[in-house]
Amino acid sequence: MKNNRSRMAFLLRVYAGIVMVGLMCLASCKKDDDQSPVPAITSINPVQGEIGAEVTIAGVNFSDQASGNAVTFSGVSATVKSASATKIVAVVPANAVTGPVKVAVNGQTATGPNFTVLTPVPLAIATITPSSGVVGSDVTITGTGFSATLAENIVKVNGVAATVKSATAVKLEVAIPANATTGPVTVEVKGKTVTGSVFTIVPTLTLSDMQPATGPKSTEVTLTGTGFSLTPSDNKVKFNGKDATVKSATATTLVVEVPIRAGTGKVSVVLGDQHVDGPDFQYQYTYTVQTIAGGTNGKADGTGTAAQFGGPWDVVVGKDGNIYVDELGNSRIRKVTPAGVVTTFAGSTPGYADSADPLSAQFGYIGGITQDNEGNFYISEPYFIRKIDLTGAVTTFAGSQATPYQSIDGTGPAASFYNPSFVDFGGTGELYVAEAGGNVIRKMTLDGVVTTIAGTAGAGSGGFQDGPAASAKFSSPYSAVADGRGNVYIADNLNYRIRKLSDGNVTTLAGSTAGFKDGPGDEAQFPGELDGMAVDQEGNIYVGDFVGNCVRMITPSGYVTTIAGKLSVAGAVDGVGADARFNGPRGLDIDADGNLYVADYNGNTLRKIIIE
Repeated sequence: MKNNRSRMAFLLRVYAGIVMVGLMCLASCKKDDDQSPVPAITSINPVQGEIGAEVTIAGVNFSDQASGNAVTFSGVSATVKSASATKIVAVVPANAVTGPVKVAVNGQTATGPNFTVLTPVPLAIATITPSSGVVGSDVTITGTGFSATLAENIVKVNGVAATVKSATAVKLEVAIPANATTGPVTVEVKGKTVTGSVFTIVPTLTLSDMQPATGPKSTEVTLTGTGFSLTPSDNKVKFNGKDATVKSATATTLVVEVPIRAGTGKVSVVLGDQHVDGPDFQYQYTYTVQTIAGGTNGKADGTGTAAQFGGPWDVVVGKDGNIYVDELGNSRIRKVTPAGVVTTFAGSTPGYADSADPLSAQFGYIGGITQDNEGNFYISEPYFIRKIDLTGAVTTFAGSQATPYQSIDGTGPAASFYNPSFVDFGGTGELYVAEAGGNVIRKMTLDGVVTTIAGTAGAGSGGFQDGPAASAKFSSPYSAVADGRGNVYIADNLNYRIRKLSDGNVTTLAGSTAGFKDGPGDEAQFPGELDGMAVDQEGNIYVGDFVGNCVRMITPSGYVTTIAGKLSVAGAVDGVGADARFNGPRGLDIDADGNLYVADYNGNTLRKIIIE
C-alpha cells in the first residue's frame, strides 16, 4: 500500500510538470503571436520647410490610426493629421530644429531622413506696378513669402479676388478683377495676410461722339466719352494720325483743335496705356493763293512784283529750297527765293547753245523743267532734253536736231523726240516725258537711255484707247508724273482726261467730254489743255487747268474738285479757294510742306497755294 501511494504521488508530480511545461509553451506561443511588425520610413516630402509645414512620411507598418503613430522631428513631438499603413501626414512642430524624422508604433521606432527646418520668410509686399490701371490690366506684385504654387496665393483688390497668373516666392503677376474698385491690395499665403498700397482703378477710356464731325484747320471739336484725364495735356488726341491740341478736359468731354493738314481719318485718344479710336473726322482743306513774284511781261530781275516774267511755263521746287521757273517767252530759267527775290539762273537769248556758263547758254521753246535727287536740272525742248549740272554747265542730255519730229528710242543723241512738253523726275532714278507731238510717254534713265513706255508713236497715231501700254492711244499728252508707287499719271489734252499707267496697262482715272465740271471720275469734265501735274504724299494729283483758269485736284479714286480759282474765269486775284483768280495756269510743283507753286502763264506770275 505504501508503495502504491508513493507511485501515485510520483505520477501526479510528473503530470503537473507536464501541464506546467505545456502552459509555458502556450504562453510563449501567445507572446510570439502578439509581437507587432517593425515600422520603416522610405521617404519624406518635402525634406525642408518652415515650422508648421505639412510633411508626408512614406513607409510601411504604420498604424492606420493617427493616434497610433508617434512622430518626432529632431526629437520634438509632431501632430499627426492623417495616417494609413503606408503614409503619415504630420506638421513640423514649433520647437523643431534640423534633424531626423522618427515614427514609433507599438514601441517599435523607425528613423527616417533629416528634415531641414528653414528660417521663416516674412510675408511682405514691396511694390505694386503699376499702381493704377483699368480692370483687366496686368499688375506685378513683388515682395517675400509668396508661394510658387498659384492656388496658395490669394490676392484681392479692395476685397475683390484677383486672378493670379504666375507666381514665385518673390513675385506675383495678377489681373485686376472686373468688379474691383480703388483700394488696398492684399496677399494671403497659407493663412498669413499682408496688406499693400492702394491700387487706383482707372475708368475705361471710351470715345462715343464727336461734334462737329467735319471742318477745316483750327475747328474746335468736342469729344464725348469716358475715362478722360482732367489734365488736358495728359490726353493725347490725334486726327488722322496728326497731333491735336487739347484745350480743355473733363472726365467725359475733351475740347480739341483740329490740326493743320490733318486730312480725313479717324480721331484717336491715348491716355496712359489706353488707346481708343473714334469715328472719322472729315477734314476740309483750305487753299490760300498768294503771288510770290511777277505780274507784268518782261525780263527784269527783282523782288516780288518788281520782277518780270515772259510766259512762265513750268516750275520746280529745288533741293536748295528755291523755286525754279522756266519761261517760254524769254527762253530762260529763273530762280526765285521763298522771299520772292528773282534772278536769272540760266539762258540768254533764244537759240540753241550748250555752255559751261549757264548765262551764256541758249534755249529755244522751253517746255517742262524738273530736278533729280542730285540737284541736276532737266529741261524739255521740241527736239531734245537739256541738262544743267551742279556746276551750272548746260549740255544736251538726249535727242538731236538731226532727227526732228520723230519718236526714236536710244541713248543720248541717238534718241529723238517729237515735241516733248513737260518732264518729271520720278524719284526712283527715271525721268518721264509726255511727248505731245508723238502721242507717247517716254522714260529716260539718268544715263540718257530713252524708251517708249506707253502709246503708239507718230503724229497720226493719236486717239483714245485704254488697255495694254503698247497699244494704248493718247491725243497730245502734255505731262506725265509718277507717284512713287509704280503709277504714272498722264494729262491727255485732246481727250480731256487724266489717264493712269500701272502694271503695263493704261486706264482712265478722270474726265469724259470737254467741259467744266467737278465730280466722280467718269462724270468730271476738263476743257482741254491740261498742263503740268504734281502728286502729293496721299496720292492726290494736282493739275494746271490752262483753259479753265484754275487748279484742279484728282483723288486716287478719280474724284475731281477745283481747289483754287473759278472755272473759266480769268484774273489775277489772291484769295482762298474760289475767291482766287488765275490767268492760264500751266506747270506746278509741290514742296516738302505740301504747298503748291504754280506758273501762271498769261499772268506772268509765280503763284503759291498754301494747303492747310
